[in-house]
This record gives sequence, structure tokens and C-alpha cells, in this order.
Amino acid sequence: MRRDLLSERFRALAMVGAHLVVPLGIVLIPTAWLEATPPLCLSRLILRRRCPGCGMTRAVSAVCHLDAGRAWRHNPLVVIVLPLLAWAWLQSLTQASARAALHLGWRHPA
Repeated sequence: MRRDLLSERFRALAMVGAHLVVPLGIVLIPTAWLEATPPLCLSRLILRRRCPGCGMTRAVSAVCHLDAGRAWRHNPLVVIVLPLLAWAWLQSLTQASARAALHLGWRHPA
């Protein structure tokens, strides 16, 4: 019983940590490095065609590095996708934080 509780606490804290590390990684990895690496898109690698999502990782990275023009050149859909990603990330972080608080026994101040 005690081991399961510790496992749940660790898992809840790890989820919060993962939510914080991913955006940090996007900010720390330079867009130029992403541009120098081969694309990860299976459509582009196998079919040799660009899909609507091609360049989105580079575009998000460019926005995070405050280079809107570069982001637009990589994929103009970034103006739609990035706000949706940010909203989904915030919702997920909120849920993970609430789960961690529950497992750690933290109470919201009244």
C-alpha cells in the first residue's frame, strides 16, 4: 500500500516535470539546429511530399525564439496551431498539477 502511494506521488510529480521540461527544451534548442537536421515527417521522407504539418516544429521553435517571419516561412499554419497547442498544454498542466497536489496532500488556501 505504501509503495503504491509513493509510486503515484512520483508519477504525478513526473508528469508536472515533463510538462515543464518540454517547453524549456523547445526554447533551449536553436531553430538553426532544427533546420540543419533532416525532417521527421514520414510523409516527406517516404512520399517525398510536404504535408500540412511539415515545418511545424521549426515554426514553433522560431516563434519561441521571437522570429515570426521565419516561423511563417516554415509553416503559416503556426498562427492557428500554436495557440491551440498552448491551450492544450495549459489544460494538461493544470490537470497534472491538480493530480500532483492531490497525491501530495496539498490543500488550496481558503
